Amino acid sequence: MIAPVSVNADSFIRAKQYYSNGIVAILRGCVQAYNQLLSDGIVCNNNENQIRNVLVDNYLKKKAFKKKYKLGRFLFLSETIEGDGRADIHVFSPKKNFLDDSQYYLIECKRLDNQGVDTISGLNAKYIANGVYRFVSEYYSCNLRSNGLFGFVVSDMGINANVKSINGLLGKNIKDDKGNVVSVPSIGKLCPCNKKLIPGFQYVYKSRHTTINGKRITLYHLMFDFSRNVKP
Repeated sequence: MIAPVSVNADSFIRAKQYYSNGIVAILRGCVQAYNQLLSDGIVCNNNENQIRNVLVDNYLKKKAFKKKYKLGRFLFLSETIEGDGRADIHVFSPKKNFLDDSQYYLIECKRLDNQGVDTISGLNAKYIANGVYRFVSEYYSCNLRSNGLFGFVVSDMGINANVKSINGLLGKNIKDDKGNVVSVPSIGKLCPCNKKLIPGFQYVYKSRHTTINGKRITLYHLMFDFSRNVKP
């Protein structure tokens, strides 16, 4: 007879692997949606919500697209209520042993440009205060311990250099969109991911954090260059 502790440990390992594989599959699907948007030559307003809606509504929700990229087990929802705010993308992955509907991934989207990249008032600072910090503070759910942040790059700039600027703002006091002063510890730097994680896409980074409630979480950061696909 197998001891219960062994079963529990094995179940935990399988669950951890399932969720890890889940977020990677989601991110790969989002990259395919981005690539298709570029291929289709779609031009959006310089607006975070419109860019997100094109990715979700034109691709991630479409049956043919989901079938082609094996995304059929995922449900993508945009602009849904999360706590006291609204998260950009919810992704549900139904599984028989889910006990409730709190098991989902979140993706937050933020515009990035080449203005004031090293200041506490630029979009890089907002990426931290209104993006990273929402997960670290558990303002957004971290039940699956892995979530995503998409940087919509809307002006011409070196993306790797800009990530260094984002890292340079960690640990600084920054005002969020509600006027509160917040800070993300500098230990949570964005680091390049293994190139095998999303083949053919180079701008993917990972950061690890401990939330205010002691959870260890991982955030995956994808930087999408829309500088030629937004209206001036």
